[in-house]
Formats: sequence, C-alpha cells, structure tokens
Amino acid sequence: MRDAVRVRICLERTPSAALARLVEISRFETAGGELWAKPDLLKISHAPDKALSDPVVCWLREHHAAFRGTMEMVEERRGKVIVHENLLVARVNDLGLKVMLEKRFGGPGQLVGLSAEYVAFPKGLLPELQSWMKKSGHVIKSTHADVSQ
Repeated sequence: MRDAVRVRICLERTPSAALARLVEISRFETAGGELWAKPDLLKISHAPDKALSDPVVCWLREHHAAFRGTMEMVEERRGKVIVHENLLVARVNDLGLKVMLEKRFGGPGQLVGLSAEYVAFPKGLLPELQSWMKKSGHVIKSTHADVSQ
C-alpha cells in the first residue's frame, strides 16, 4: 500500500547515512508500530544544497508526490520575500533596550532579534510588551502599513 503523504522507514534496511539525510528534510512520526517520514517545508527550505542533491533525496523527489511537491514549492519561493501573518517587527535604536527585550521576552515563539536594530514577535505578545515598555519608562512610537494592496 502506498501512502500519498509520507514514506515508511524500515530501520533494518535503511542505511544510517540515508536516515541522517531524511532527518534533514523530514518530520518523523510513528503509526501502527511503524516509523514514517513526511516532508517538512521548513527543514527542506533550510537544507543545504548538498542535502538536496543527495541520491536518497533525489529518489524521493522523483518517486513520491508529497516530497516532490514540497521541494518544488521551496524552489518556487527561494529568494522571494515571504510575508508572515500575525507577526510584528519593531525597530529598537537602543542596544541596551534591545538586549533587555530579548532577555525578558526571548524564547520559543516569542521575541526574536533580527538584525542590529530590529526584532520580530507574534502579534499576541504586543499588549504585554507595550505594558512592560511603559512601566520601564520607554516611549513607544508606532506606524501602520496598508498591506491590503
């Protein structure tokens, strides 16, 4: 039986090098006592060219629709700007403040430092961040962009 979304991994027959390559591009799960690999868009988009040109990955691309589709999607989007919904970007001119923000709000799914002056964070964190900024005596300036165009 062929699965359209994932491939079954037989640990007895899969060489460790192939398994390591699959880890670079897939998300693993177990079902029915078996190990399965599904293509992972984020992992594939961050995979080095060496991994994407590996014979195991090329074989998967050629023979499995889900892996082929995901890899084609990554190639289509490569080099393009991707707009994230519910993500806000702030410019922080004060390095000390930026460090304090990263210490206070940094963490998985929280505030992330982007470059020298910018941070990004989920929209849901805004009220807490604004409250902390006001209590700390910092001034908040905001601007809005019309993204409907």
